[in-house]
Amino acid sequence: VPGCSVRNNTREYKLSAGSLALFTFPRNANQRAEWLLFCSTTEDELKKNDRVCSKHFEETDLHRESTPSGKTIVSLNPGSVPRR
Repeated sequence: VPGCSVRNNTREYKLSAGSLALFTFPRNANQRAEWLLFCSTTEDELKKNDRVCSKHFEETDLHRESTPSGKTIVSLNPGSVPRR
């Protein structure tokens, strides 16, 4: 089960409605470098399933959309970088 890759952060999450969302590392080299720096990791240490959870982003970085079935889909706005 993927967890948050930020150092000193718990890796156990419930991804049910209203909880945290997990985001994959971006492909854009500059943005990816900022994420790696924030997570105190390197490209060599990064694993395929590593993610960063929504609690490390500002609310303005997140886009929330409700589906007809009542689920909330959380995505990142372009260029978002973890900050907290």
